[in-house]
Amino acid sequence: MQRRYFALAIIVVILLSAAAMTNPNKQQYVGWAKLEIIQESGGGLMGIIASVAAPTLVDALTKANDYFLFSTYTTTLLDEEIVILGAFNKFIPISKGKVEQQAKK
Repeated sequence: MQRRYFALAIIVVILLSAAAMTNPNKQQYVGWAKLEIIQESGGGLMGIIASVAAPTLVDALTKANDYFLFSTYTTTLLDEEIVILGAFNKFIPISKGKVEQQAKK
C-alpha cells in the first residue's frame, strides 16, 4: 500500500514540475501579444508601427502575477483591461472589458 502512495507521489511531483517548467514568463507574453497586435492591425503601415511600438507598450502596461503552475497577465490599454492566462507555454484570453473610471471628488 505504501509503495502505491509513494509511486503516486512521485508521479504528482513530476507532473507539477513539468507544469511549472512550462509556465510562460512576461517576456514570452510580450512576444505573443506583439504577434496578436500585428495580426489584428492588418499589416501594412499599421503592422510596421505595431511591430515597433507593441513590445514597449505591452511591457509597460502589463502586470504579471506568477502562481508557480500558471501566470496571469493584465494589460490595461486606454480604457480596456485584458486578462490573459499563461500555462503550458500557451496564452488563453480570460476577459476583456472597459476599465471602470474612479469617481471624481
